[in-house]
Amino acid sequence: MAQVEIEGYLSTGLKTVASHTAIAIKASAGILGGLTILGAAADVTAILYDDPDSAHGTVLAKYILDVDKEGLAVHIPLPDVPFALGCWAVVTGTGGEYIVYYK
Repeated sequence: MAQVEIEGYLSTGLKTVASHTAIAIKASAGILGGLTILGAAADVTAILYDDPDSAHGTVLAKYILDVDKEGLAVHIPLPDVPFALGCWAVVTGTGGEYIVYYK
C-alpha cells in the first residue's frame, strides 16, 4: 500500500510499533483525518485517545487490523474527528507500522 496523503492534514510519517508503541500525536486541540495501519507477523491494534500525554480520556478511534482476514494494510478514514485536549496513540502488534493524519 502506498502512503496515503490527505489534503490539508499533517501526518506522523511512518512509525514502527517497535519504536513508537505510545506517542503524542498533538499536544493541543485538533482534528483527526485518518489512520493507516500496516501489519506484519501479528495483528495490529491502534487506539487513539483525546489526551495530550497518556492513554486516558475519550477513545477517539480504535481499530484492529486482522492480518489473516484483511491482509497487511488498511487505511481508515476518520473524517474530521475532533479532539479537545490533544491526541495520544497506542499501537501494538509485532512488526506493525502506522501513520496518523491530523491537523
